[in-house]
Amino acid sequence: MPTRPARALSLLLAGAVVGPIGLGLGAGPAQARPAPGAATTQVVTSAPVPAAPYRIEPFAPRRTDPVRLRRQWNVWRSQDLPRYLTDVRRSCECVQRRPVRTSVDGRRVLSVSYVGGRELRRHGWEVAELYRLLRRGYAEADDVRVRFRDGVPRSIAIDWDRDIADEETFLSVRLVPVG
Repeated sequence: MPTRPARALSLLLAGAVVGPIGLGLGAGPAQARPAPGAATTQVVTSAPVPAAPYRIEPFAPRRTDPVRLRRQWNVWRSQDLPRYLTDVRRSCECVQRRPVRTSVDGRRVLSVSYVGGRELRRHGWEVAELYRLLRRGYAEADDVRVRFRDGVPRSIAIDWDRDIADEETFLSVRLVPVG
């Protein structure tokens, strides 16, 4: 297990620390924008983040995942909803952002936009992406709290490191089936 400073640095480089360094949290798992007046750090990733439309990377439960996560994933899969929208509001201690809407059809994300607004060239929040975030949280964070309804994580709170202020991740999720 790495020391606290080494762990904090690895979380920063992985994009998990979002408070004091000023990373914005508006449009999905990969957006990074400086907050007004905040010190900035540029993080370079090796792989580009796909913009919509793109094929969804499948989520497959692992034996190492918490039992609750595996069970809820099975509940979600049993619903067989090939077309849906997610509206995800991500908040933190620093900045409130507008919810991001992700339109899913089968195994493809068709569009990502602000709710009632412009389309974004960002990765979205399909249900599989929410489960990948939870898997990472359970593996790396000090505390993960999640409320599920019908297999959909409706409320997610992740405290990546109790010793660092304002790096928490808070998501509120609304799912709308599309007929």
